[in-house]
Formats: sequence, structure tokens, C-alpha cells
Amino acid sequence: MLSLAVSKLGPLIDPTLYANIEIKLFNDGIGFICNENQVVPTKSQLQYARSLFITTDQSYYPDDRPGRIKQWKDRVNLPALFGRKAKKAQKPLNDLRDVILSLDKVNSVRWTLPYVGPALGDRFFDGTGLNFNSVLEVLAGLPSLDTFTFNVYYPHRIYLSENTRFGLENLHGLKSLSFTGFGTEEFWSAIIDPLIVVVRNSPELEELSLPLLNGGDGKLSLKYFLLSFPTTQPLRLRKLSLRADAQNLRIHRESGIHLKNLTNLDVVSPSGPHAHWPVTLTINDGLWPF
Repeated sequence: MLSLAVSKLGPLIDPTLYANIEIKLFNDGIGFICNENQVVPTKSQLQYARSLFITTDQSYYPDDRPGRIKQWKDRVNLPALFGRKAKKAQKPLNDLRDVILSLDKVNSVRWTLPYVGPALGDRFFDGTGLNFNSVLEVLAGLPSLDTFTFNVYYPHRIYLSENTRFGLENLHGLKSLSFTGFGTEEFWSAIIDPLIVVVRNSPELEELSLPLLNGGDGKLSLKYFLLSFPTTQPLRLRKLSLRADAQNLRIHRESGIHLKNLTNLDVVSPSGPHAHWPVTLTINDGLWPF
């Protein structure tokens, strides 16, 4: 009884207990929501959230034909949010939309793509693709959102389907954008153009992390990326983190205006060591002669 009373008083004692919230979506609804201590928050406790980690354990497929998918099981036996009995949402993502209304102070979102394991193999129907557009549309509605991290681990071939939609274009007004994980060259090539749209829609963007692996028919290069923005409206980047080989770091001289505000540059080469370069060594007579 005492522990229950303490847990209810938690936010009054330390509001940071609910600063970081995790949500797992399943069957278009919330299958799991908790803080870092695996405690389910109440509606009033969500006001303390500042960071959201979200993933989908069942992917969203067009035509409702995903084939067999083994249902994910909770790590702990959790009641439904707000004490409601768990039920299938009448409208897709209804639960998520309801919760988002209480997360108005969340400024950071980390989204991880679902792992498509060997169990699914090649059981996808022809023409099947993932569609996360509705999820990203909801997340983009967070009024305080300014930091977004997109995480992917060993992408399945279905991620590259022409019918797959990640919905990144919904994001806007960001100050920090990161792409992390172990995506392949083919995968990053497929999302570089939507990524550019996000940057265009975020004129105050100051921090950016980019995977610029070899090849990608020229798309995975810093030159291609910077040429996508007009020099009359230079980017305001102050911190740039790149995963790239040296040949992908060359740029056109006129594109240098987009890097004028850099104060921090980190480069990780897949074929070499990590390097932190003072920006003064990369401009003028250095890597980027402006």
C-alpha cells in the first residue's frame, strides 16, 4: 500500500519520473506505454513528458494484408492507459491521437522502425509496402517538437518497396534531426529526398546527422544534399555529423554558404576511424574552400 501511495505521489516529489515516455503501437493502437521504470503514466502525469520513444511492433500495410505476424508480448503485465479496458481502436491510431493531446510539452521524439525478422521471410504479397504516413502525421502535430531521431536496424527488403511510405515529409519546424542505426546504402538512398524536404521545412535547423554512404547514384553525397537548397536561403547548421567516406564530402564552392555557421563537425568513415574536425580546418584552404 505504501509503495502504491508513493508511486501516485511520484510526480509531486519528482516530475522527472515521467520526463521520458515509451510507446509501442500494435494493431493501430497503443499496446505498451510506460516511463523509464516501466510504470504506466496516468493522463495527468503525461504533462511532465519531454521525450518520447516510439516504435511499431506491427507494421502498417496497405490493403490490410500483412500475412502472419506473431503478436508482441508485454515485458510486464500492464493495464490499459487511463484504466480503460484494452480494445481495438475504432479509428486507426485513435489511442495515439488521444495521448498526443497530453504530450504538448514533448520536444524530442525518437522513432524506431519495427524489426522485420526472418520469421516473416518472403511472406509478403506482391505490391505490399509499409505505410507509416499516418503515424508521422500524428507525431508532427506535437506543438513543442523540435528534435527528431529516426532509427533503423537492418532494414528488410520491404522497406525498399515502391509502395512503402515513411511519412517523413510531415515533419517541420525542427532544430535537430538525426538518422541513426544500421541502414544500408540502398535504404538511405531511398529516403534522402524526403529527408531534404524535412530540412526545407525546418528553416531553424541547427543540428543534423546524415548517413552519406558510398554510391547511391550520387544522392548519398554532401554535394547532392547541399545543392538541393537555394544559396539565397542558406542553411543555419551549427552542428553537422556525417557518416561518410572522404569522396562524399566534396561540395561545390557556391554551396559553402550553407556551412558558414558550422561550429562543430563530426565525421565517421565506414572505412576508417571517427574524426572530430575543427571547422577552421575544413574551410578556406581545407576540405571546403569557400
